[in-house]
Formats: sequence, structure tokens, C-alpha cells
Amino acid sequence: MYTPLIEAIILACPNLQLQLCNTATISTSVNWCRNPSFIFPDIPVYDKANLPKGDGEVDMSKVEFFLEAKPDKSYSGFTNETGPAFERNSDRGAGTRYQLAAYVGGIMASQFRTHCFVVETCADQARLLRYDHGGATVTTSFSVLEESHLVEFFARYDKASPTARGHDSSVERLKPGTANDGRIKETREKLGMESDDPVYRFRVKDEFSSTMHVFYGAKVIVKASPCPHGRSTRGFIAIDGKGNHRFLKDTWRVDLKALDTEGSVYRILHGLKEGLGTDLSISDRRVPHIPTVVASGDVEGPNQKTTKKELWSVKEGNERLYQHYYLVLEEIGKPLDQFEDQFEWISAMADALEAHQKACEIHKISHRDVSVGNILIYDGGGLLIDWEFSKCMILETARQAERTGTWQFMSARLLLATAGEDVPHLMADDLESFFHVLCWVALKHAEHLLSDLEVVKMLRAIFDEVFYMPGRTLGGTGKVDALGALKMKRNGKFNAGPVKDLIIDLEQIFQVRYIETPSEEDLRTVEAIQSVGGIIDAEDENLTDALRWRKRQARLEHAWIFGRFRLVVEKFRRCCLPPPKRVPRENLLNEANRAYTPSHAFKLKRSSDMLSQNESVPQRELRSKRRRFS
Repeated sequence: MYTPLIEAIILACPNLQLQLCNTATISTSVNWCRNPSFIFPDIPVYDKANLPKGDGEVDMSKVEFFLEAKPDKSYSGFTNETGPAFERNSDRGAGTRYQLAAYVGGIMASQFRTHCFVVETCADQARLLRYDHGGATVTTSFSVLEESHLVEFFARYDKASPTARGHDSSVERLKPGTANDGRIKETREKLGMESDDPVYRFRVKDEFSSTMHVFYGAKVIVKASPCPHGRSTRGFIAIDGKGNHRFLKDTWRVDLKALDTEGSVYRILHGLKEGLGTDLSISDRRVPHIPTVVASGDVEGPNQKTTKKELWSVKEGNERLYQHYYLVLEEIGKPLDQFEDQFEWISAMADALEAHQKACEIHKISHRDVSVGNILIYDGGGLLIDWEFSKCMILETARQAERTGTWQFMSARLLLATAGEDVPHLMADDLESFFHVLCWVALKHAEHLLSDLEVVKMLRAIFDEVFYMPGRTLGGTGKVDALGALKMKRNGKFNAGPVKDLIIDLEQIFQVRYIETPSEEDLRTVEAIQSVGGIIDAEDENLTDALRWRKRQARLEHAWIFGRFRLVVEKFRRCCLPPPKRVPRENLLNEANRAYTPSHAFKLKRSSDMLSQNESVPQRELRSKRRRFS
């Protein structure tokens, strides 16, 4: 059904090549929401100067754009309504939107793109879409037989510059056989790249000095999520002009005046910019265990900032603007879950916790995205990175419409927040995130007697749980239940040792956030008895619970928790036996990560993710509350 269309377009586009795909056998695999997904665009379009290798295989790293053909308009993802409700409200319509989003996401995650075009055809009707990191602009449908819009679009695209097509003008691929040959060879050698790997030149204009820095690479170590809009953060190892290795973060930051750039936050934390700690010397206001910024700044040029959609857009009030941004760091760390032994793992977490503590105490800045990906192992210790969503704790108003953080490691309290509920991100929420990171890594790579299936079930139930309700995405009940029942202590089956003791102690501390608070009368009675050196009657359950609650609540702060991490580090140092090694359980990852983690607006739903229509979230939350300590 596509052949006549392809032949007609080819006549008008001498620089483009359209490829008809046999979607039964030809595909490209990407990780969509951490799950392997296959890309089946009906007709991918390539530039003839950049054709894929192989016979008919789809290469999303080279696709310019694509056509997706449907049999009739009931399959279209959109209607011709002229208001915000232009998305077709049907399973077929939603399925098409998810499909287009996945395909565009695959292109933008595997290329340096600012935007991407799509053609959707439904029988003799077609419409054009333009995706950027802020969302999608959609035209009304038009007749392919009666209107010339489609052929005109192809003809214009055929003659358009790379920038107009959506290629990032801030990144330049170095061409072999030119004066760049020496740089290409050096970059490949220093970064351990293959002989045919492309080498790119990145230009970063520092936002503070206005100096233009140049870097070459790049070796990908952090892959972008294949989502067509949002931050699309990815990380590379690159080299500077002197051959020094650097970490280059390529992201699209939320463009809000109330949000400091990440480079600006680092300057405050390093004591180089005025902040709440400016009455101290630079050395006293410098936060330890954070990376050193080489350069940072917004990318200048066309299409480096998303445009506001004024006619047909995302749902009203939900649109965000994004600005392309580079951050280059001096240090290159190792992922936390790739530790050699438990000493290295806990040492890195202790350093990250100290960085968090000093940032809070000196500058009143809370990180707000403590996760396994934001704690790195470096030089015998650790680094706490990715301060993009940090916030001054004395500011009470929210700067964004929703909470921030990485889903698996956010506190249960934040995940339980309903739509429109103003829930401030507290310091205790970040401390709880450190606990979730500890448990997540322990389940995957510490010594225990759990079977693979038991590990998968615990990871899904506690960390990947998600519920979709109209206008909101919720979770957290699995974490509340786990803390209330002390599941790590009772079901973790961890081998005896300092790490197990640390998990048990912290679990008891964070349990107090989710059990019923003792009565004021019981708390006053306990305080009065303790003030005169009295002893609580062990037979009085209410007073015993109040005493335990009061003691653990007092420990819910940086100093005590940091002290427990340091105690484990010292135990490993003093022990005559080597610390336990990391247990590789990579075979679990594909299965464990099948549970969906919401990180963008295109949500792939499963029936098991939905709450019962007759069950409200408050009822679930109340069921999770426990009157007594476990």
C-alpha cells in the first residue's frame, strides 16, 4: 500500500531516500522505560549522504524522520478539534500516540537532535507533527489526493539545512580525510573507541566567564531515555584540547527563572558564589564530595530552546519550556552499583551523605533527587552529583507543578501526594531516599539468601509500584507497607554483617514516618518520667511505643544517620577479613526493570497498575498505617 506514495515522493526529493520496512523481520531495539522495545516505523526516511549499513535494517541513529501509515482515521492519535482536547480519546488513538512517541524518542535518543518531524497517514488523510523536547505540534488532517501539502513538505525538507531539519548545530561531526585526522585519532585512542566510531566536537560557552571551551568525543556512559520530550539527559566521556578526560552532561533544563542552573548551584556549593554561607571563608563554606565544574552554560543558536505551542498543544497549563544546556565536570566516577566490595559501596554513600549534610547546614540547599545514579564512586570515596533540582530549604513555595526525584528512590510520603496537594520536599525525604538507595543496591548486589524471583518481587513491590489515576500518578504504598512491617529485616535474608545491621537500624528510624504518632499525653508522660530518671513500665504498651517513637524520631537527622554509615566504614577498616564482594545479578535486570517507572508524559499502562475504581487512595494510605511498632 506504500509503494505508490514512496515513488511519488522520490520524484520530488533527490536528496532523500525512503525505505519500505518489513516490520515482521526488521527492527531496531531501544530501552523504553527500561524495557527492551522494538522500533517498527513503516517508512523511515534517510538522507542519501547518510544511509544505514546492511540490507533494509532500520538504523534510528541515521533516520531523518518517518511516515506512519494507518488504515483509517479511527487509528489516528488526534482529531480536528480546535481546543486542547485534540487527542483522540480511544485505545487506538492512544496506541498511535505512544507508538509515534516511542519512534521519535528512539531517533532523538540516538542522535544529536533539537526536533524531529513525523508524517501520520490514515487512508487518504495525512497530518504533520513536529516534536521537540517541550512537546509536539500537530496540524489538522488534510487530503493527500486533493492537497499538495505532503509533497510540498517533502520538497522543502529535501532542500532544508541540517539545522532546520532538527540536527543540533552545537555538535559537529569531524570528517576523516581532513585536517581533523590527528584529533580524530587521538580522541579514539584516549577514549578507547572503535576505529570507525564517529568523533564529535562540542562547544560549550561558560555561563560565568563567557569563555568558549571545546571538547571532543564522545563515549556514551549515560544513555538518554527514548522519550521525545523532557530533559533527555545523557552523559559522555570526552577529552579537552589538552587530552584531559572530562565528563560532559548534555541535557535540556527546565527554563524557569526560579530555577538556578546546575552550574550556578555548584558555584554556591564550592563557595565561589554568594549564598547563605557567605559570612564564612571560602574553605569553610565549600561542600566536600561534589564534582568540580570545568564549564557550564546554555547552548546558543537556533532551536536550542523549545517553543511555546500557541494553537494546538499539550494540555493547558502543563506546558514547559526547555533550554539546551551543557555541564562539563572534571571528575569521572564509577556507578554506585558497580562497587568492588561493600567497603567501597558504603564509603561512597557515606561521602555523598556528608555532602548532603554540609549543603543543608552551610547553604540550606537540599538535593531533592538522591538516587543510585546520582552517587558515584570516586578516588576511594564518593561524589554526590546532579544538583539540577536542588532547592533552598527556606523557600516555602514550590517552583514547579510537580515533585522532583527518581521514582524508585523518592520517599513514600512524596509518592503518596495527590494531584494539587502542596507537599513540600523535606530534608527527611532526602534522607529516606538514601535508605532506599541502600536497600535497592543491597537487594541486587549484597550477599543474601533470596532467590532471583524473590528479589524481583521485592524490587517491584517496593520500588517500582505505580498507580495511574485521573490527573495524577501515585505510588508509595509498597514502601509504607515495607517500612511498617520491617520487611528488610524480616524478609531480606541478608547475610550477617555491618551492612545488614545498618539496614535494620535505618529501617527502624524511617518507620516512624509512617506509623501512627503516639498521643500527646503519652509523649508528655514519657518525657516527664525520663526527666527525673524514672523507668517506663514495660507492661504499658502505649508508653513503651511512645518511648521508642521518641527515641527513633530524634535520630531522624543527618548526624546520627551519617554516624551509622561511618561506623560501618570503620568496621570494615578494622576488620582483619576482606569486606564482602559485590554479587553480580545482572541476569535479573531485564526482569526486574519490566515494572514501569514514570518519567515522562507518555505512560504505557498495564491493568495491574490501576487502582480499583471503588478504592480511593486515602483508603490505601490508611490501611498502610500501623498503630504499633513491628
